[in-house]
Amino acid sequence: MEAPARAPGAAAPIPILPILGVSTLLAAVAARLHLLSLAGGIHLPLFCPFRQITGWPCPTCGSTRALAALTQGRLIEALSFNPLVAAVALFLVAAAMVSLACRSLHVELPAPPRPGPALSRLLRAGALGLILVNWSFLILRS
Repeated sequence: MEAPARAPGAAAPIPILPILGVSTLLAAVAARLHLLSLAGGIHLPLFCPFRQITGWPCPTCGSTRALAALTQGRLIEALSFNPLVAAVALFLVAAAMVSLACRSLHVELPAPPRPGPALSRLLRAGALGLILVNWSFLILRS
């Protein structure tokens, strides 16, 4: 099956699912490094520069521990370390599995619709809101 021709000057579609798959792989590597550090195989920094300077946890504090807990199947513990990172990692794993299944079955998923400017602003504001809520949780928890 031949790919449809693009209009001259049209932007190529962004391959979202492969990007999510690579992101998942990078997250798994980070979790594995953390597990190796716990076993004494390697040494990771034990401090967060942002926390050292401000006394507050950074928006990503607990991410590596959350990913390590997920790799060991401890979902509740992962959510307690950093809920947003744990949820995004689970989404990335699901997206990678869908991508793998579609590619192995030669099924092409329809391209997602492009949001208009108003929806795009709303999505960015929602993402920022999620990050701020997650950061507030991390600050209140510590």
